[in-house]
Amino acid sequence: MIDYRQKKADRRVSPAVIEHLQPGEIFVFGSNLQGMHGGGAARAAYRKFGARMGCGVGLQGQSYAIPTMQGGVETIRPYVDDFIRFAQANRSLKFLVTRIGCGIAGFRDEEIAPLFKAALQEPNIWLPQEFIDCLVRTKPTLLGAVAGDVIGSVYEFNPTHDYHFPLLQKGMMYTDDTIITIAVADWLLNDPILSTEKLARIMRKWGRKYRYPMGGYGGYFDRWLDDDRAMPYNSWGNGSAMRVSAVGFAFDSLEDTLIVARRSAEVTHNHPEGIKGAQATAAAIFMARTGRTKEEIRKYVAETFGYDLHRTCDDIRPTYKFEGSCQETVPQSLIAFFDSTDYESAIRLAVSLGGDADTMGAITGSVAAAYYGKIPAKVTDFVMQLLPQDMTEVIRNFEQCVR
Repeated sequence: MIDYRQKKADRRVSPAVIEHLQPGEIFVFGSNLQGMHGGGAARAAYRKFGARMGCGVGLQGQSYAIPTMQGGVETIRPYVDDFIRFAQANRSLKFLVTRIGCGIAGFRDEEIAPLFKAALQEPNIWLPQEFIDCLVRTKPTLLGAVAGDVIGSVYEFNPTHDYHFPLLQKGMMYTDDTIITIAVADWLLNDPILSTEKLARIMRKWGRKYRYPMGGYGGYFDRWLDDDRAMPYNSWGNGSAMRVSAVGFAFDSLEDTLIVARRSAEVTHNHPEGIKGAQATAAAIFMARTGRTKEEIRKYVAETFGYDLHRTCDDIRPTYKFEGSCQETVPQSLIAFFDSTDYESAIRLAVSLGGDADTMGAITGSVAAAYYGKIPAKVTDFVMQLLPQDMTEVIRNFEQCVR
């Protein structure tokens, strides 16, 4: 299993200055479609690494050209996508990416870096430090679920179907969804072997510390919290999905994500549906943060876990009501994400379905945060001031470890 705490140290950083290449190394530079390699990294590619005049795209010698001078950022995206596919098909080569587009072309790192989001997961692509900083420094992790929980808290037992409900209002508070999400993150941070026994102890520690009125635990889970000898109770409830977001952010492979998501669930929710709900949510988070499209996420989750994800929120809303099961909340929460355009719209869609609003907000919010990479500042400021210091410390420590 990958030790995610080493991820920051293990990131593949392209040298700021590249004077020489080893066999199998490829210099990736920004070009123009005409292949006039007259300045900046393009000139270096031409003089040193085999770039050819008149060739503005693709592999040439020990260099690879990505056009950046033909218009806005979106005109560059298809060429970056082609480059990533080329690198995936040529694993024996090591691609050293320069700050393409950020010299003569005049773009900022913040504009170009997101085009390379999927490249973070490719072991043979090395990115400039400036791109890596843009891709990882501002992305929310646990706050995606926590903010969704807080916003949905006042609608858990007073459902709304109004998409335009007041987003931030008096009376909103974190619930059991946040408390146990923090517990799972604490487990990932402090248990090198990730044992279910240690997870049970940590969940009981946090669950006992923060109880009513903020807890709101279900009856079975409440009794499990109070009994150190209690075993898993075969639950298919959505608690396994609402608490799993840290797992979706913590690992470098989908395989590891699914393994640990299962462990995080089966300490209490060892029913197949409970495990499936946790794994589906964690997989969606992993895929969202690693550059997969919504349709790729939808297809994988539907085929792997058997959820019907081809409806829309407008299809669901008229007849939907409060449900506590994974099988009747996880698909609906994911559909709210698929229908969304940003983090706020995702939460509005999830809450306005009229179901288990805080838990669905947590599930939808975790995937939306991973996909969109940001949460409105007004939301994060509102939520953080509601949390006790020990919770905010876990959030900050977790974000430092996974970035």
